[in-house]
Order: sequence, then C-alpha cells, then structure tokens
Amino acid sequence: LGHKFLCAFFLQRRGNMNETHPSSPFIITPLSELYEYLKHDSVHQHPHLFHHKYSKIDSDELTDRVKYSIDIIKKAFSSYRLEEIAVSFNGGKDCCVMVHMMVMVMKEMCFPSSSSLKIFYFSVPNGFKEVDDFVTQCSSFYKLNITFLPPLTKESLKKQIETTHIKAIFMGTRSTDPRCSSLLPFTQTDPGWPPLMRINPILDWKYQDIWRFILCLRVPYCCLYDQGYTSLGSAIDTHPNPYLLPPLDDNNATNTQPSSPSSVSYAPAYKLIDGSLERAGRSSDHPPP
Repeated sequence: LGHKFLCAFFLQRRGNMNETHPSSPFIITPLSELYEYLKHDSVHQHPHLFHHKYSKIDSDELTDRVKYSIDIIKKAFSSYRLEEIAVSFNGGKDCCVMVHMMVMVMKEMCFPSSSSLKIFYFSVPNGFKEVDDFVTQCSSFYKLNITFLPPLTKESLKKQIETTHIKAIFMGTRSTDPRCSSLLPFTQTDPGWPPLMRINPILDWKYQDIWRFILCLRVPYCCLYDQGYTSLGSAIDTHPNPYLLPPLDDNNATNTQPSSPSSVSYAPAYKLIDGSLERAGRSSDHPPP
C-alpha cells in the first residue's frame, strides 16, 4: 500500500514506546488511504490488541467505527460555520484520537488551516504538569491555536460562549465514561448549563479501539500513558493502573489480579486489554487493592 502523507512530523523517542510506537514518522494519513491502512497494518503490527479474550472487535469493526466518527465530524462541519465550533481538548488519549481525525477531515475539506479552529483546554485542579506540557506540544504538532482556561464551570463556559460566539463544541467523550451512557453524537448541554451543542464523535469507541488507532497511526500521546496511567484526572487521586504491574498474563497484557505497587515498572497503558479496568487507577472510582 503506497502512502502519500499529507504531512509528517518527527517525535523524539520516548521511554517504552520504542517497540510499539516508533519515533518516526508521526503521520496524518489521507482519508482516502486511512481505512485500508487501519485494516491491514493494525492487525499485523499489533496482534495482541486484536486476538485476546477481552478483545472481540476485529479490524473491520474498528474501521467501521472510524468511518462513523468521521461522518459525524463532517456533519458537524457542514452544520456549523468554522467560527461557531470549538473543541474541548484535555490532553487525554480519547481527545488525541478525536483531534487527529478532525485534522484529517479539515485537510480533506480544504479548510485553510487547523489553527483557525478554536481549541479550549480547561485546566484540571491539581492536574499533571506532564499533561499541561503535552497540550502545549500538541499546538505545535497539529498547528493548533489552544486557549488555556480555568477549570470548566457553568460560568467559565458561559464566558467563552459570549466571547467567542460558539454554538457547538467537540468532546472526546465515550459512552463508558461516567454519566455518559445516554449521550448521542449530537447532544445539547444539560439543563442549567449554557446552551451549546455537544458533538461526541467517538461515543461508541472502546478502550482497545483508542489504542489501536493511536499505535497504528502513531498519534502523539501524553508520556504518562507509558508509565502505567490508563485514565488521567487530578494528580491527587490518579495513579498508575495496578493491573499493569507484573506479572502479566500469558498474552503479555493485563494482570488478572491487581498487584501492589513496588519498585517494578508498570506496563504502558496499551497493554491493558480489559477495558473495563480503565479507571482502576482512579482513587475515587476504585479503592486501592
């Protein structure tokens, strides 16, 4: 398969990524080639993500999810003017996948530049410096104009709506996130919040889908995921996932029983095959084992 990359960036080699997340190139693949690329390369390069008892989705189903997500993104860009759209980007893996697809769609639809898109980064109280640094790096990777804002509240959102006149905002939300199981791809904000259309293009993606996409397309991600974090929030109550401590099972992914922290290094986030354990590192969701 010949690849005609629209653009290529080079990332420095980081920690545990050398084996499965090569340092070069970081690519944005044309949509015309994306689906075949996912179908053929992802299975061959990362078989442990496709053939495991916890992972029942094959590459065709992943491709279908990508196509559906891209259709939602295109519909949003056709329904709203670019100046009416914003993106809520928190530096997490889900938002990385969403933004990567959005940049691909913008190039296909011949938007002048991804820098014309409004990107909001609502800070997290007691957040990770690594996440802040990564968000800054993404502005360079994707040529984005990211606005750093106070934590998300009704008041802070209202201020942004009044200042920027946006009518819709992209969210990297999945239906397995807390209080998100009833969301639709296009969902108005909840009662009591400033009126805004929430656009959720990756609602039906599973944990494994996110990492398949990231690894296959070499999408940049925060270095904390290489240190065993699988879900990022406040630095106070977010820890590496205990299911990523050795010993791992025979498939070299997901310890079937959580281990106690020790001097042994955690496996990277993409080794967690059982997506239901994604938030096991959140103290507020799961008490320590």
